[in-house]
Amino acid sequence: LEDLSHVAAWTEQRGPQAEISLVELPRLNLSFQQREGQLWSMDHKGLKISAETPKDVAENLMIGLPHSLLMEDSNGTLFILIPFVATHRPVIMQDSFSCELVLAREQHEWKAHKNKSFICEVHISMTFLYTTSRTAALYMMLLRFQHRLYQDVMRLATTLTGDSKLSDEERNILAHIGQLEDDQHPDAHACRIKIALAMADSGALLPWRLDVEASKYIQKLGHVSALCRLNEREELRMLKLIDEESERIGIAKQLVDSVSRSEQKKFANMIKDEAFSDQCSQQEQKELKTFLEKLLAGLRGAKLALEMKDAKELVMQALRWRELPLDLASSLES
Repeated sequence: LEDLSHVAAWTEQRGPQAEISLVELPRLNLSFQQREGQLWSMDHKGLKISAETPKDVAENLMIGLPHSLLMEDSNGTLFILIPFVATHRPVIMQDSFSCELVLAREQHEWKAHKNKSFICEVHISMTFLYTTSRTAALYMMLLRFQHRLYQDVMRLATTLTGDSKLSDEERNILAHIGQLEDDQHPDAHACRIKIALAMADSGALLPWRLDVEASKYIQKLGHVSALCRLNEREELRMLKLIDEESERIGIAKQLVDSVSRSEQKKFANMIKDEAFSDQCSQQEQKELKTFLEKLLAGLRGAKLALEMKDAKELVMQALRWRELPLDLASSLES
């Protein structure tokens, strides 16, 4: 749940037999009070750390959640408390399908998040968790994806409803899902497409190319598991989104190609390197802002509006864009 160096344990007694009366986790804004030999949450009323759940049940529930804590209420209903911290799945050369996670608790963008943890109720079947918000569902999806539980990712994607704009927290989660691009499992391509379909109404720019994922999904279709396959309606929706993606990129590429190579390089460095941008003159920063505003205006004219943060990422995508020698529609039809 937390590194021991950031756990504060308090007691109201003295001497070697003193018992812990309060446990505080400042980074997570969590506290637990000891009552009758059990630790009760001071932030989630009526919940205590579960100590009686059978080991096999607990282990099954905690798959892919190495930093979580199993809790229960007075009726025996189980909950899982999950800290909202950055997680990474490092590449291990000796184990190509490793699911080991590294917790980056001090990552600056994540430390600034308002939410520090999520509490998810366990379904009575003991097979899945209830998520209470889109942010919680996205974070759970990240953890499941990192643990290669693709069918769970597909199920969670169906809960991502709503057309509201993404919060900074949700953008960071999507960026982390995008870092799993080295995962080329057939089901992984289906998962990225499913997420794209679920997030389409939010207007967010995803950190992967939908046409690339669709191409690989089609090429590996025979190996995609039954529960991860897209239905015909989803495939048609995917093709429509790819058309929008291509049109959006076309607008960005036209604008990018209108400036010199040196300006392209400068803008790219200013976008991806905040320190470099701070060292640039006010005139150079104004030029980048004008460039991005022109891009946003072009996108609005085509009814493909994006936010400023997404416009910056779109510029980076346009700089590294390569066309695919594949007719997706014809491939799906065949």
